[in-house]
Amino acid sequence: MTVSGTSWTLGQALEFNDLTQTVAPVTSGSGTFAAKKTLSGSVVINGSTSNVSWTYDPANALSVTQQSVAGTWTASSASITIDNAGTISGTLSGCTVSGTMLLSTLGLTRTCTTFR
Repeated sequence: MTVSGTSWTLGQALEFNDLTQTVAPVTSGSGTFAAKKTLSGSVVINGSTSNVSWTYDPANALSVTQQSVAGTWTASSASITIDNAGTISGTLSGCTVSGTMLLSTLGLTRTCTTFR
């Protein structure tokens, strides 16, 4: 994604659809944003244009603790568990997932994580 002023553009990428277990080409996207308020525009995925309109939630800017991300996270083809120490285990699209998720830098006012 490239940002210029209050506009954004998106170049070629890939989108993974968790529901259908497919990968589709993203050929372009563009729109506008207002920092800490909104992001809107359109994205062309697999030849079809999708409009997006998102509103900022201040809760997303809060720092987290290692323990606050602990739990089991699920979607249609995924189940990932993170314990209080950051150990990750589970499955994603039928594949076993394991590793560690740790806060990258302690004491930051934003959330930065490292996955290994």
